[in-house]
Amino acid sequence: MLFFSGCAQRGLISEKSDKIYDIPDLSATIDHNQNPVFLVYGDTQTGWRLAEKFIWSKNWLTWKMLCFPFYELYWLSNGFIGTINFLRYQPDYGIEQQRRVRDAILQYHRDNDLDFIMQLGDKVADGRYPSHWQPFLTLNHIETSLLSTLPYFTVLGNHEVTNDTVYGKPNHRTLFDQPGFYTLDFPGLRLIVVNSNFILDQDGLFDTEKQNALFKQWFISNNPDTPAWLQKQLSSHHTFKIIFMHHPLASFGKHHSNWYNKAYGQSLRQKRLALLRLFDNHDVDIVFSGHEHYYAHNLIRTGNSKDTLHQIIASAGGVPLRDLPGEQKIASACKRYKADNIHVRVMKQEKKYHYCIVKVGNTNLTVDVYAIDDDSSVYPVDKIVLKNKQVFHSPISEQE
Repeated sequence: MLFFSGCAQRGLISEKSDKIYDIPDLSATIDHNQNPVFLVYGDTQTGWRLAEKFIWSKNWLTWKMLCFPFYELYWLSNGFIGTINFLRYQPDYGIEQQRRVRDAILQYHRDNDLDFIMQLGDKVADGRYPSHWQPFLTLNHIETSLLSTLPYFTVLGNHEVTNDTVYGKPNHRTLFDQPGFYTLDFPGLRLIVVNSNFILDQDGLFDTEKQNALFKQWFISNNPDTPAWLQKQLSSHHTFKIIFMHHPLASFGKHHSNWYNKAYGQSLRQKRLALLRLFDNHDVDIVFSGHEHYYAHNLIRTGNSKDTLHQIIASAGGVPLRDLPGEQKIASACKRYKADNIHVRVMKQEKKYHYCIVKVGNTNLTVDVYAIDDDSSVYPVDKIVLKNKQVFHSPISEQE
């Protein structure tokens, strides 16, 4: 199994591991002649004990400090162990949370028909480090057979660091022989997976010229005679179209300002608006994203368009959870979006580990969202139904 003593080091899984993990390609087992039932979740990477159990104020501004005389020792030991592992660059927090989500997924599969899983990216803390793949592979390929039981499709997140063609991309392709851009087609449904790291380059591995060239090649070419890959895929006449991309087009959490960060790329706001207009023109129904470490359902509308895009952020598959944005932060971000001719409405937010079940019929599409509590109980927290391309049911809670 993958294990390295001492400090974590960048490298190739194929060279540093005493076992080459071969995740089977089960996509051939999918019946493409009928509409599927599939599960969507994301962000399963291991976090840092130093932050989660020591640094954050929730750990030291607590009644436990006064009521339990030995709590300080527990707090300090977490700080000591967490600091050592941080210096070793070895993430060390969140295994139990990941296991809880994994078990809930497996139980759903035992109790219900499920055709495949779509993982929205950030499977590991840093894909360039072979030892960082250990928790994910141990949980899903050694302790259980999740990765070999169901077809497991992946979206490339920023933590896989696949823009690094020396370590990040080869490591991911060693385990998951799937490209960054691909489609899955069914009678009434087209699923389109895109690599948003080509737009938001958080590690600064591409220069501006490279980023712009990739955008024209894969997303929007601005030349009707030579459309980009995504433009071609959206020209289909499927009843429903769903996009999967790791970075949300609009959000209110920690990463809401990604599209305004010039260090991640130039003209990001213009590229985002162009994507939203493309999705509007081609009747995209839902965009699934990760990245924010909680659940959110937002409606996005551009300009004077009457159509709305459902954005589902399903980004708590075991990663340490983040606090939900409050009303003030949402209002401030909405003003910023409106300046770019984008209107966003929050429909639902949950600080819960979760997964989504997507069911597709001839004229309707349903997304059921299930939360997973600390005691491993599973219960529904959201339901979205699109019927005849219209919203038939949606959560009551709304905020402009």
